[in-house]
Amino acid sequence: MMKRRLLLISPYFPPANVIGAKRAVNLAQGIHDTDGWDVVVLASRPFKEIDSNKTLPLPAGVNVVYGFESFLRPFVKWLVKLIFTPDHSKEKSEQRRAKKKTSDINKPPKKKLSYTPFDQYLWDVPGALKSGKKIIKKFKPDVIWVNADPWSGLLVGRILSKRTGIPWIVDMRDPWTVFHKRMLQRPKLTRKVIHHYERVFLETSCKVVFNTRNAHNAYSEVYGEELAGKFTYIRNAFNENLFEKIDKSEDKKFVFGYFGSFRSFVSSERVLEAFTLFIRKNQLTPDKVGLVINGSVDSQFWDDLDSSGISEFVSINEEVSLSETLSLLQSWDVLLMMVSPEYKWMVPAKLYDYLIAQKPIIAISDNQEVNEIIKKTESGVPVSFESVEAIADVFTVYFLAGKTKKLQNDKLIQPYGLQEQSRRFLEVLNGIFPESDQE
Repeated sequence: MMKRRLLLISPYFPPANVIGAKRAVNLAQGIHDTDGWDVVVLASRPFKEIDSNKTLPLPAGVNVVYGFESFLRPFVKWLVKLIFTPDHSKEKSEQRRAKKKTSDINKPPKKKLSYTPFDQYLWDVPGALKSGKKIIKKFKPDVIWVNADPWSGLLVGRILSKRTGIPWIVDMRDPWTVFHKRMLQRPKLTRKVIHHYERVFLETSCKVVFNTRNAHNAYSEVYGEELAGKFTYIRNAFNENLFEKIDKSEDKKFVFGYFGSFRSFVSSERVLEAFTLFIRKNQLTPDKVGLVINGSVDSQFWDDLDSSGISEFVSINEEVSLSETLSLLQSWDVLLMMVSPEYKWMVPAKLYDYLIAQKPIIAISDNQEVNEIIKKTESGVPVSFESVEAIADVFTVYFLAGKTKKLQNDKLIQPYGLQEQSRRFLEVLNGIFPESDQE
């Protein structure tokens, strides 16, 4: 079989310590040097400095070109830090609360606006096109695959494909225009620009891959038969090769753990309400049970925690390297996941790491796809987002059962691992070319 080559465009790639890099790493690792495919990656260096010990390993044998950047990068890094990196520390949140007028406390927060139709990588597009041209000349790829978001990568993929005639694939990790509430954070003109470019990208690509069934169905409904024939979905997956084995001391008390951030559309309010009710119903003390949050939190979190009166039960840990995730998750007794109603098209990427951790999951979710995965794998209990009482009751059930051990569901979780995901990636790629061309 003739060997083919894939150009993967993904601004997020190691050493970037962001969960969005994992899908790109899985794609590169899963298909490189297998079934007649090689991979070369066009990536970006991280916007902020990364500890080399806190990053995902690079896929073996894969050529990575960090050319998705331009001479404007230093200025953009400064601008992002200045404008788009608010201080959500506990101290700053307390200062903001102290300054609030009594009449302002119950007012809804001001609407946040995002004016760019793309992202901070937009300024890097000229440099990425220049690098992409060199990569194509040197490696002669047969297909261009763009992992988005960041959405700016789609601009690069589209232009390179148009200039060279190389077919390209859109891999949408998150929904774009169908996420209506997020779209409303943008001015009307910006929304029009996004709708225009999304249609251009979907029309000109040879295949569009979503990462959930819900997103696939939503986009099929929006674009109809005209484009739905080129749509498919390949879910995210756990990849055991990305994790380091790190010894974590077991906490004597019962620990509920939440991995991830609280931010726009991912509010802490429901979790803290339920956890507070659980503590009061069972008359618990901080030496018996705790809630650990590993990730960043916003100022609203500190407001919610202050209102709950359970600060002594809750600890916030610094974000860890993605390679340390598995050991961290396995050190907790129960893994918490919250899928906000606004995220109905998405399956949080952390779910797949939760699955391989094989600790019980409590999913505060009305997302049918998330709940279905948890039930099929016998990994835990989904409970409706609407009922604080029901969530607190599930907390109680697990707590009274005592410290948890590893679940024995190895066979049930395998369909959600790298092997199955890679098979699906290859299925899409090999489907682009007639069988006679693959011999």
